[in-house]
Amino acid sequence: MRSAITRLQQHAHIENVSRIYLTRPVSDLPQPPYLNAACKLKTALDSLSLLTWLEEIERSLGKKRKAKNAPRTIDIDILFHGDRTLSLNRLQIPHSAWSQRAFVLLPLYDLTSEIAVGKTRHPLAPLIDQLPPDQLQGVEPISEKLF
Repeated sequence: MRSAITRLQQHAHIENVSRIYLTRPVSDLPQPPYLNAACKLKTALDSLSLLTWLEEIERSLGKKRKAKNAPRTIDIDILFHGDRTLSLNRLQIPHSAWSQRAFVLLPLYDLTSEIAVGKTRHPLAPLIDQLPPDQLQGVEPISEKLF
């Protein structure tokens, strides 16, 4: 994760990074727990250029294309890009399941108490409170903030 953050700084200004969370995989495929974090950054890159840059970082850190939900060395997603919305085959902003995943909401909450999507503001605490208890089980911070 530190290597990814260092590489991000080549095209972005890192404003804040959450704690690292140990989380259970969402997939039914047998695999070890994941590490998740969120990063707030500023960049002049448009959404697709940012995606291309993130995919390059993933490849440089050893990610190989595998079946959906298969274990992977790293996965960097664009959750939001300002208050923009975008729906393409290759990229959806905001990320499609951002508001229903503990491993997304808890790191985000380390960075902000609400998210703006278009003209709508979403407080994060109520979204976290509405998560099914089984999603919150096994999601625990294992570090202080990285940045």
